[in-house]
Amino acid sequence: ELVAPPDSLKHRMLSQVTEEEQISAMRDAVESMALSGTGAFLDFREGGMEGVRRLLLASIGIDTAPVIFGRPENLEYNEAELESLLKVVDGIGVSSITDWDPAQLADVSAHARRRNRPFALHASEVSREDMDAILDLSPSLLVHMIHASSEDLGKCADADVPIVLCPSSNSFFGLKAPIKDMFDAGVTVCLGTDNAMLTEPDMFKEMRAFRSLVPGDLLTDAGLLEVVLDNGRKVLNSILGLGARRGEYPDFLVLDLPLNDPYRSVLGASTKDVCYIHPKRREKDEDQGYNEH
Repeated sequence: ELVAPPDSLKHRMLSQVTEEEQISAMRDAVESMALSGTGAFLDFREGGMEGVRRLLLASIGIDTAPVIFGRPENLEYNEAELESLLKVVDGIGVSSITDWDPAQLADVSAHARRRNRPFALHASEVSREDMDAILDLSPSLLVHMIHASSEDLGKCADADVPIVLCPSSNSFFGLKAPIKDMFDAGVTVCLGTDNAMLTEPDMFKEMRAFRSLVPGDLLTDAGLLEVVLDNGRKVLNSILGLGARRGEYPDFLVLDLPLNDPYRSVLGASTKDVCYIHPKRREKDEDQGYNEH
């Protein structure tokens, strides 16, 4: 009732805001990611081609790259619409199989694969969904998997399908992912924020939410930072070649924090601790008041 397409509270509210209001709000979110040193973000963009256009407008002039996983405007396969979308977007990202007619969703996935674009979806968030049906769609990644069984997770690992966890969003709904089972199954776990209506796109906050769910004997601080900082980058590079697209030198940031326990310092960091971002972004950063140490 809150977020599911097409008639949830979220969608009804979005239908009432002006284009300018929505673009302004999206721009605020993208700018907040830039301030925290986020170099790129993957966005499951609703609204068909118009939604993509608005996100691109919101991102102009901000050195945080949108990786856009678009979707058809309605919950149906339209060959011409999808062909137009795939000329602009990086991939296709949809809601769960529960929202779609199976044949329509299979056509969407097959079309994306024919154009060598990744296909991704939310899975088993509210209730357990058919894992075989999900994997038949050949997803490049899945989001949530809250109600997945150990067998489901084993199938994900065997198919080399990574799972993106969104602990802050999940906790809002009283949900908790089977994180230990995911690690036991050998799944590649990544971290995301899911929904800007409910959570800020702040990875510093998200990794602390993740830390609160994972005991130290299951995942050390160093291992947790690997999930946060490495896994998402590796997954995006493997399915999109994102690193090559962004140039020869990688983005990096410097945090002004104590070094006596660096892992713990990073886990406690926030945007105010960012004192330096990669030189290619320095001019914009200095305009926004960053100090260079």
